[in-house]
Amino acid sequence: MMKRVSQMALVLAVTVMPALAGADASFLAPYERASLPAINPPKAIVEVLPNGMRCYLLEDHTIPVAHVRVITKVGTIYDPADKAGLASITAILMRSGGAGELGPAQFDAALDGYGAVLSSDMGSEMGTATLESLSGDLDNTLPLLFEMIFKPRLDETRLDVAKLNVQEALRRADDDPEELAAYKYRQLVYGRQSPWARRPDGDSLSRIKVDDVRAFHDKYFKAGDMILAAAGDFNSREIVTLLRRLTADAPKGEVSFPEVPAVDLKFRAAEERIARPTTQAFVRMGQLSIKRNNPDKFALFLVNEILGGGAFKSRLMQDIRTKRGMVYSIWSSVSPGLDYGLFTVGLATKADQADKVMELVRGHIEKIIKPGDIEQSELVYAKQSILSGLIFDFDRAFKVVDGRARFYFYGYPDDYWKIYRDRIVSAKLSELSRVAAKYLHPDALDSLVVGPEASGGGKEQKKDDNGGKGKTSGRSGR
Repeated sequence: MMKRVSQMALVLAVTVMPALAGADASFLAPYERASLPAINPPKAIVEVLPNGMRCYLLEDHTIPVAHVRVITKVGTIYDPADKAGLASITAILMRSGGAGELGPAQFDAALDGYGAVLSSDMGSEMGTATLESLSGDLDNTLPLLFEMIFKPRLDETRLDVAKLNVQEALRRADDDPEELAAYKYRQLVYGRQSPWARRPDGDSLSRIKVDDVRAFHDKYFKAGDMILAAAGDFNSREIVTLLRRLTADAPKGEVSFPEVPAVDLKFRAAEERIARPTTQAFVRMGQLSIKRNNPDKFALFLVNEILGGGAFKSRLMQDIRTKRGMVYSIWSSVSPGLDYGLFTVGLATKADQADKVMELVRGHIEKIIKPGDIEQSELVYAKQSILSGLIFDFDRAFKVVDGRARFYFYGYPDDYWKIYRDRIVSAKLSELSRVAAKYLHPDALDSLVVGPEASGGGKEQKKDDNGGKGKTSGRSGR
């Protein structure tokens, strides 16, 4: 999966630059006419180790640093229903609980001695282990990476600390109205118990024992299901030799993945309002969208760019932010998934304007799905905007190999970025009209509002099940 420059970041930039945001977008005209830069990314070396691990390597001798990431097909969607948080706790303990012959403190000291940074993270369907090290120390730091992956001690004395860390992260999410709106919106659309939206709580974390963590690790961390991306100041042949040696005894075999309940594709216009002592209302509106392999996604990305994905010239930004001055920020996104992903509109506004702004958003979606509504000039700009962002997927060597690794993980061909580019270039107005009408349902938008009691113009507020204290969740896709 390839990432673009964050549209959210651009929206926030507009929020803190009122003089710029209050003006029209005419200042963009010279950039619209500029020709796109040619993209000629360096070619990575691809090596498949005897244990099945696929490796993407790219030498970059600019500075004496190496960046290595191992991607594993594992994630929070595989948590047992009564032990939500198990995958995340496993990732935390892998890093904090020592590895190989080294206990937790010794393992930390070994990394500190080389000035290396090592992390273990867990997403909804992807686990990652990432190492940043001086290239001259790779003979010593790479073994630490693979011991963490394949031989973690999962020290029981660190389990309670790991649980506390997760609980603290959940508490902070509850205290941040933006994060609260984001995860509550996912739960509203998918359902609280969906693997794509559920989050840990005190009860589920209390059920997780160290034996559960060990069993989870033993089940999912197999070399043949892993992909390695490495870039930096090293010799590729020497790295391959080192990788073969370090993974020679790595666990092998097929992983038996549990069946993840399918998402029920339905559209309901559900609404939830959560009371918080804020002066603003934080809103998420949207619905289920498309799967990752849907060929209509390229045209839908362009529709989204026109609607709200393009920060400065999108319809939502131009009308509701620039012309009317009714929101602090506004954006839209389409995120395809392994199952049905999400179409989302996010915004922040004055509490007493929330309902009016939400109606304006619905109006824009109703308009854009009408045949012939999208203009050729909008399509040209949307293409230019998306394609110009592609260059940033290759501005660092590690992005090149990490992108290739993720393509493989998601089942895309190695040259997927070219397919993506070509499908954006070739998209026609008729395609955009068709997919907008097919996948956007303005009469069935789920809505989540976090704000004060007055938010929503006096409508009844719905508090969450914890007396107004919410509880957490995450995904992506191009």
